Amino acid sequence: MIAFLNHVHKIKFQHNAIKTLKNNLSVQEAFLHVDFSENYSLKFAEEVQAFHFGGSRQQVSLHTSVAYTHNFTFGAIIPISFCTVSDCLRHDAPAIWAHLVPLIQHVIEVNPLIETLHLLSDSPSSQYRNKYMFFIITQICQDFPQIRKITWNYSEAGDRKGAPDGVGAVLKRTADRMNLFGKDVGTYDQFCDILMQNVDNVIIKKVDEQEITTKERLIPNNLKTFKGTLSMYQVLWDRTVPTTVLRQLSCFDCNADKKCIHGYDLGCVPNYSHENIENVSPNYVAPLSKLVNRNQGNRMQNPNKQIVVLSDIKIGETNSFYIGDYGEPRPSTSKF
Repeated sequence: MIAFLNHVHKIKFQHNAIKTLKNNLSVQEAFLHVDFSENYSLKFAEEVQAFHFGGSRQQVSLHTSVAYTHNFTFGAIIPISFCTVSDCLRHDAPAIWAHLVPLIQHVIEVNPLIETLHLLSDSPSSQYRNKYMFFIITQICQDFPQIRKITWNYSEAGDRKGAPDGVGAVLKRTADRMNLFGKDVGTYDQFCDILMQNVDNVIIKKVDEQEITTKERLIPNNLKTFKGTLSMYQVLWDRTVPTTVLRQLSCFDCNADKKCIHGYDLGCVPNYSHENIENVSPNYVAPLSKLVNRNQGNRMQNPNKQIVVLSDIKIGETNSFYIGDYGEPRPSTSKF
């Protein structure tokens, strides 16, 4: 019961904190709500029966987002629906980094005065909440030097649907509708072209696999895990502070250079310097990540696990069995 009440408290607290932040954004701030949509399976207008019911379809990845910032044309805070599409199906930290770059670039074009970014996402440890994302947050300023502060906030698991889910639904429904009208949505380029031609209120950008592998090359492989990551719901980075602060709940009243007066601080991780990271050639193709190398055939075997080969199992005449040469024979419980 206590765990359930704690779960409900986190849902309501994060929701109220984010709502208050969105309603009080300054001219120099932007709020980005991001999420990966479920991969879209490409389809053709006419398909043979075997492929229609059992074919292995090509998929595309959609990273959807809604940004809130001051738009000087309208003189108010206007939501911006945005989606980056890629034929690379990776949803790990390097992919997130590559998908964020065009989003942040567009938001800065809308509001050139932005110095602080607030981001909100769900909290899976395989995507947004891990040590690699802590590093990426400290490196965003390398692509956008005007950014001085970043907060990354996480919603509680099991929270309700958000605005990015609506963006993904609009795009997929549009592609399905055009497919029913007889248009093929069978390739990555066809999918992007159809969305760009038929969806007016969502900005769509492409992300190549090479951009993802280039970002992966910039991430060190010796990052240390922060104990308490699963209890953390806010990351604060400040260019003037040597550490990145991690908190168990979102707090926008206390800056990263001071201890949270509400007691939400969990700890901190160091800010990593970008000076020792070499410039990557645009033609460089990085090797597959150890995190997402799903196609690797030879996986390393855990040395702590004992493997018993079936050919080593012997049945004795007394109905006792032996497993290799390990241990003494045990009497069988069989009555046969």
